[in-house]
Amino acid sequence: GVRGIVEVAGTPAGWLGHLHPALLAEAGIAGDVFAAELDLGAVLASDPGTTTFAPISAYPASEQDIAVVVPASTPAGDLVHALEQAGIPDLDSVGIFDRYEGDQLPAGSISIALRLRFASHDGTLEDAQVDERREQAVQVLAERFGAVLRD
Repeated sequence: GVRGIVEVAGTPAGWLGHLHPALLAEAGIAGDVFAAELDLGAVLASDPGTTTFAPISAYPASEQDIAVVVPASTPAGDLVHALEQAGIPDLDSVGIFDRYEGDQLPAGSISIALRLRFASHDGTLEDAQVDERREQAVQVLAERFGAVLRD
């Protein structure tokens, strides 16, 4: 069934979904049952258009970590935004988990580590598909920011 996260201005404010038929059958319940948990205060207090619904895939996700070297003046949030807007298939989320600068990098450079989460709503992604999408992400960052994949 439909399952997803409700966000208000980018902050999670609840979830909703259709309970699985096997669970309903086990409980002796006929028909469809939906469940939701929402922070109605946040939803009602939000500006129109800031509340969104993002479906969750029923198939397993694959997380890929990459670290890229970019000029030190590059805001890490710009890397995330560029990937979110790039239209990479099945890219579910992008997060930053490390920032490094030091002697192991060229002068004026930093390393940003990103976690890419891929999930399809059509089936489990094969390793080759995930690898292809990861390479697309690296290419986007190379083209936009001169990013180089860090070993």
